[in-house]
Amino acid sequence: MDLLESPVCRALYATLPYAVAWHTLFWVWRAWLSSVFFPKIVANMNGADQSYLAATMVSSIHAVVVVVLACGAILKLGLFNMLNDVNLSSPETALTIQVMLGYIMQDLMIALYYNTKWKGWVANLIHHMAVTMTWSICLGLNVIHPAAVFGALLELTTPFANIHWFCRAADMKDSSLFFANGWLFLISWTIFRVGFYTRCLISFMQGWADLWSLPSIGFGIPTWVTSMVICSNFFVGYVLQLMWWHRLVTGAMKALKGSVTPEAASGDSRLEGPKGPIKGDAKSK
Repeated sequence: MDLLESPVCRALYATLPYAVAWHTLFWVWRAWLSSVFFPKIVANMNGADQSYLAATMVSSIHAVVVVVLACGAILKLGLFNMLNDVNLSSPETALTIQVMLGYIMQDLMIALYYNTKWKGWVANLIHHMAVTMTWSICLGLNVIHPAAVFGALLELTTPFANIHWFCRAADMKDSSLFFANGWLFLISWTIFRVGFYTRCLISFMQGWADLWSLPSIGFGIPTWVTSMVICSNFFVGYVLQLMWWHRLVTGAMKALKGSVTPEAASGDSRLEGPKGPIKGDAKSK
């Protein structure tokens, strides 16, 4: 089998239009819209910070789009009762995965470019690479769509992370928005990135036999490799969610003793945004 004709590569080809669309939107924000909507904030930012501002805007838009697509696919197929069906798929589930995978791929390229200039970049790269590997296999082999679509629902927490970073950038850390958003961030993370993710893993265990009978990705590679890649990457993702959740909870406990928000008290650089506080004299690492 020619590498370029493999199912995984064909799946990646199908996502390229979405990757290009998301990346184009990133540059529209980076070159124009950020300065239109936030001129004073942008004026006090260096290049890496301006790019992160654009990335947060795109990620928030993406979160809304992909969650709407995921909800449509879930309601149409009744996926709540079929999470352990590894072979269940539809045009709606495929579209949801393609749109999010396209976004993840282009965001991965941006993160690789800025790397150490954005704090928390290592965990972010691990997450993006795991998603790219797993979901390209899901698309190429037409398997594990229900779990992948539920994974798209985790994006519901993204706007809260972005609002937190924006409030820091706009010097609004004493605002009611900053405080309320911190607690909503913790609650949504607990429900979706811990609760929903745990539900998916339970379904995985219930369908264990089917998971270990997935088809090969080709080139004479044993079928168990496909299962190992998917299962290990889902587990890595789960560990990352729990790690970040633990930091949020730790911050919440500190916040109960003071007047700070959960993510601010946690000291988690990823939850503060890759670069931490943004001011005129701030410098990226």
